[in-house]
Amino acid sequence: LDRARFEVVLACGEGGPLLEEAKKKNLRVEAIRYLANELNVFKDTLAFFELICLMRKERFHIVHTHNSKAGILGRIAARCCRVPVIIHTQHSCVFLYPNLSRLQRKFYLYLEKLAALLADRIITISHPLKEEFIKARIARPDKFITIYSGIEIEKFRERFGVNRKKQAFGIKPDELVVGTVARLVPGKGYRTFLQAAARIAKEVLNVKFMIVGDGPLRQKLENLSEELGIHERCIFAGFRRDIEQITSIFDVAVLSSFYEGMGRVLLEAQALAKPVVATKVGGIPDIVDDGVTGILVKPGDEEALAAAIAKLLKNETLRKQMGEAAFRWVGSKFSSQEMVNRISKVYGELIEDKVTLQ
Repeated sequence: LDRARFEVVLACGEGGPLLEEAKKKNLRVEAIRYLANELNVFKDTLAFFELICLMRKERFHIVHTHNSKAGILGRIAARCCRVPVIIHTQHSCVFLYPNLSRLQRKFYLYLEKLAALLADRIITISHPLKEEFIKARIARPDKFITIYSGIEIEKFRERFGVNRKKQAFGIKPDELVVGTVARLVPGKGYRTFLQAAARIAKEVLNVKFMIVGDGPLRQKLENLSEELGIHERCIFAGFRRDIEQITSIFDVAVLSSFYEGMGRVLLEAQALAKPVVATKVGGIPDIVDDGVTGILVKPGDEEALAAAIAKLLKNETLRKQMGEAAFRWVGSKFSSQEMVNRISKVYGELIEDKVTLQ
């Protein structure tokens, strides 16, 4: 955002490497000590009052919330503090997560509808996500606007030492790499990915499978790779900050999610001219041109996932064609600057309508 026009304060939970990244960019960060992902009535109540205190002290003109819990607590706190402009960005449909019970889905749906009443505008990061929220009657259609979650394309246009990076992970120069980048959590479909990898390993001998990310499922997934007999073919890279360099060694980038607001890592892979294989869920069809920049398959279908990946691994010409198409596709639509410009425009329109600056 334009610092001459906006003074930005980031309020978020404590800990994590992204906070240090924010501080390096000279962002002012306010830690909300009790804000965490897990539901906890006591801590959530304390986090709510922390937000109230911050908003009353700072007297913000705009409060822009993200994610489900922070979005609900933040919007209620902002309305209690009479913040003139309240905006929320929806990154996914929590009430559609398959691991939730019917009662939990109804509860989250009710909370989203309640919080939507408090927002002046709701930004969705893809058109399919917007349609899901309209279909669920979260709010009136005219309250929603789609703004793609852009990436810093310039970072992915640099030249990287691919062979050197491969060597760092013990990968031979002539070995193919199938990579996936995501948190190691149930919704990312990692079991399907590893089962597909076991199928591929039987017909493509010079391939390694790289899992980049960390999370509660790591040990279970490592155990599963052992059971499937592919542990020596799998590289669990953990949490990384050099994603553009790691993605540069992929021959095929994969995302096997069961739900996904958009799939930002797919944009990053395409910006590096990598063909992608992903599941046809959420906002992914919005950012992957099926059959042109990648291949889309049904979620949970290990056979279809394996067939799509193997098709690309066995056809270097097709990989190159899709990669080049992906490179052009991302550059034309998904830059971070375009995202910032559109968000700034929304801020400006609402400020003009609702705020009188002294």
